[in-house]
Amino acid sequence: MFIDKLLVMSLDQAITVTAVSTDTLDLQKASTSVNRLPVLVRGKNLSPTTATITVQLQQSNDNSTWETVETSRAYTGAELIAGTVAEVMLPVKTKRYVRLNYVVASGPFTAGTVFAHISDHRDVNAAYPVMQGLNK
Repeated sequence: MFIDKLLVMSLDQAITVTAVSTDTLDLQKASTSVNRLPVLVRGKNLSPTTATITVQLQQSNDNSTWETVETSRAYTGAELIAGTVAEVMLPVKTKRYVRLNYVVASGPFTAGTVFAHISDHRDVNAAYPVMQGLNK
């Protein structure tokens, strides 16, 4: 998977309580896309593992008044550490500015970071165990 630095919204951002992404994307103008694009969020070393995070995709015309247009389910720190990717979808029609809002519940997180970016496809790689005995 290729990751465009200009489409990264959180680069190993520390999340302890509810917070917005470190980067807001300025699309220069309201946009219309052919397809909805996934915004993928991965967690790293989140603690405690029982705290939850919900990802909200927000948009704005003026970079000051925000509306939530998509919300993920709540993910535990344990799920994100284990490789589950939180996902929200960028709408086909968006306003000029786009950001994420991370809502922390059952927390706070005392350690860990998140990495979030817009991608051109979902991250659906599956890791399978190595089969023993095939190389005889």
